[in-house]
Amino acid sequence: MEHINMKWTTNLETIRAAAVNPATIEHWFKLVEAQFNQYHFEPQNIYGMDESGFPFGTGQPVKVVTRKTRKCQHIQRDGNHKNVSVIVTICANDTSLPPTVIFQAWEVKDDWHIGDPLKASDKGSWGSMTSSAHATHILQGLDVVAFAALKAAWMTARDAWNAKNWPKTLNKDTFLQVYGAAHVQALMKETILSSFAKTGIWPFNPDIISPEQLAPSIEHSTSAQLPLPVPSPIKRVMYLHNQLMSQHFEHENSPDDFDESQDIHMHECDDSGIILDPALGPRLDPTLHTPVTPTRDQAMPPAFARAQRRAVDALKSSFSFSSSSSFIVSSSPLQSTFKLPEHAYGRVADLPKVDWSLTKTPTKPWRSQKEVEESESAVRAQLKAAEDKEKSTKKKREVAKEWKKFKGIQDAMLTKWQEEKAQHKAARELIPKAPKVVLKKDWMREKYPEMLIELTAGGSGNGDRSEGEDEEMEA
Repeated sequence: MEHINMKWTTNLETIRAAAVNPATIEHWFKLVEAQFNQYHFEPQNIYGMDESGFPFGTGQPVKVVTRKTRKCQHIQRDGNHKNVSVIVTICANDTSLPPTVIFQAWEVKDDWHIGDPLKASDKGSWGSMTSSAHATHILQGLDVVAFAALKAAWMTARDAWNAKNWPKTLNKDTFLQVYGAAHVQALMKETILSSFAKTGIWPFNPDIISPEQLAPSIEHSTSAQLPLPVPSPIKRVMYLHNQLMSQHFEHENSPDDFDESQDIHMHECDDSGIILDPALGPRLDPTLHTPVTPTRDQAMPPAFARAQRRAVDALKSSFSFSSSSSFIVSSSPLQSTFKLPEHAYGRVADLPKVDWSLTKTPTKPWRSQKEVEESESAVRAQLKAAEDKEKSTKKKREVAKEWKKFKGIQDAMLTKWQEEKAQHKAARELIPKAPKVVLKKDWMREKYPEMLIELTAGGSGNGDRSEGEDEEMEA
């Protein structure tokens, strides 16, 4: 337990974790070293510049001294999420330039400069300093050292100003007054020199980045083992390829021809020299010759051609002695009793047939704009007619259903009247007046006059349709 401790985690974007890897860091320091070698920079000519935002009313929590019994200690802030961007420029000779402050406004007011101890600029010219993409948290000195101290000093100065001037809140008129004090307090000589030293810029130190800082990029490294072990024949071919790629010769550094009686193992060495696989033949020492890649217009040196043929012969010989690769160089037909395993997920589904008609050129591959518009209008008219017809059919069914219900009530009243009529007639009493019978034409004229006109225009001269016609209309 003495070697471990609890720590607060900090967020690191995946793209930044992948960017800080050994390859990119090595490339970055090579570029920096080339610039130093070419221009011989002095400390007073090396600058670091970066931008950061300083919020008016938000920030990180701070540690305070309070009673043990207190569960929660609040810090009062106005919650203003607006911020001012500041471009900070430091120099490797432990100095800094006046910052450039970027206010979000159409124009800068003179009142915003009152109380500014830095004489900060809101105009000025722009310079540039290029760093490796997504690696500024490791290679940019301001991000690594200076901004942490500057943000802490800014929060302390801002909270102190708010407490002193409450209920006033910090704004653009008083920003430079508060920020200037934090800027002077944070960017001291030690902080500026540490910003360049911890990133290896000055003094120049390409080994400043520790393996612990590169650890997050391990999962994104391109150097990895294959998921399956490589068979022996593939290993032999890969070894042969590496051997041949290292055996390029200059014409003047190689003999015009090798003596046929020359020992092909003349370049072998002991364990302290070149390691040679006896099954693959000789390996020439690439340090004895100046590497050169033959081009189409440059004939291959005879020495390289002979070494290539000897290596291929040695490869064939090594294949013939291995049970896993002998079939590659054997002249007999390949025969095996090994049964291939069945598919893990059952029978493979048949692929759909290819519709080759899609590759044929249509008889009329293009249409004019007028034809397209006419076709679109026709389709829209058809869709509108189908929609109107569906609405009309639905309405007719609803009307037929309602008429059927009304007619059922009317027929029941007539049936009841006929029964009462028979009873009164048998008793020689006065027969009651018959109920009024409403024809369908009159019923529709009262309730659905528009549909009556439609039915009449469709060829129906009788508004009082029969029950069979009602059922037909309902259907």
